[in-house]
Amino acid sequence: MILKNKYVKAHHFRDGLAAVQGNDKRGNNRGWGYIDKTGEEVIPCQYWHACDFHEGLTAVQRGNGLWGYINKSGEEVIPCQFSSALEFHEGLAAVRNKEGLWGYINQNGELVVDYQYMEASPFCEGRAVVQSERGLWGYIDDKGRKITHLTYETNYDFHEGLAAVQRGALQGVMRFGCAFINKGGHIVIPYKYYEVGDFHEGLAAVQNKEGLWGYINQNGEEVIPCQYRSALEFHDGFAPVQDTERHVFDYKTGKTYYLWTYIDKNGNRVKDFTLLFAAPFSEGRALALQDCMIGSHFQTWDYYDTEFKYNPNNAIRGGSKFLNGMACAYDVMLKEIILLKDGSQIYIESGLNSHDRLSEGMLLNYNYAKSLYDLQRIPTGEEILKETGGSKTITLSRNRVV
Repeated sequence: MILKNKYVKAHHFRDGLAAVQGNDKRGNNRGWGYIDKTGEEVIPCQYWHACDFHEGLTAVQRGNGLWGYINKSGEEVIPCQFSSALEFHEGLAAVRNKEGLWGYINQNGELVVDYQYMEASPFCEGRAVVQSERGLWGYIDDKGRKITHLTYETNYDFHEGLAAVQRGALQGVMRFGCAFINKGGHIVIPYKYYEVGDFHEGLAAVQNKEGLWGYINQNGEEVIPCQYRSALEFHDGFAPVQDTERHVFDYKTGKTYYLWTYIDKNGNRVKDFTLLFAAPFSEGRALALQDCMIGSHFQTWDYYDTEFKYNPNNAIRGGSKFLNGMACAYDVMLKEIILLKDGSQIYIESGLNSHDRLSEGMLLNYNYAKSLYDLQRIPTGEEILKETGGSKTITLSRNRVV
């Protein structure tokens, strides 16, 4: 359906609401507000800027340039008084005062970590990364206590109880690579690897001095030897890796492409190196590019499931990862589609362009022909089968009832 109010910008839905920027009939900016999934403007467009809801609150900016927080009823529960404000994570939000220093407040607006940092990040697993005047990073807990000195050059978040840290040129330290610390701030995996990824499902990708990638466990043991040209994180029990030798050569472009495959947590390949690219799994699906179409204008992507089966009838020209059971993609004719995990395909009617506002089962799409946003609820696979009489393909028209 066409939204009855005119909006020129829109965010994804988060916690049932989406931030929108409105215009009046004369084209004047009404500011930012929020709509619900019926398209109703439940929080009037009145703010200079607006963020997405998280943990029941969102940051908004008044015309005077100051930020505060509102709840989902539109009540300004923390007055606009900050020069910058981030979203709440684990009950705390980083805010910056007029002097340019960052601290943290709770959801009552009380300052729980004093203004003292040049930069500050959201809390993750009870820890936050903060930056000193020297440009170096360290970690604090949710009481503001420093669990490390501010001596690191990196600002990685904690994942599964560990965070990667690095020292180097800023301090004149010629120490090799990255280490991992625990939540107590102690180094539990020593400086050994040149580059590392975050821990996922108990394993982290690491790169050795020779530039090869493998995986370590949380004890620092190299359980999958460093032997790959590239390696990405584990999800759903599998990780994409790139071979150092097997490759294909594109005579049209003169480029060499080293091939990818997937491995399990024991390092076993689940298929041969036959992919031009492989993305990590998300919700049991992984996007991969087949090597058989190299040099073609019709390179074929598809989604594997965790049994590494794919449907060649769903061949696409590119797509996103699956979130909430859905992914945005383009078919081989560059038509915009939404894919469901059961294989259903939802085509977007011509004139409804740029389906990058797919979230929480809703599609906010800008209609360039009418300069208006269309709001659609995405049907389920069962609804598609019932409506089409057995087909898994449907076209999402602007007249469809939400």
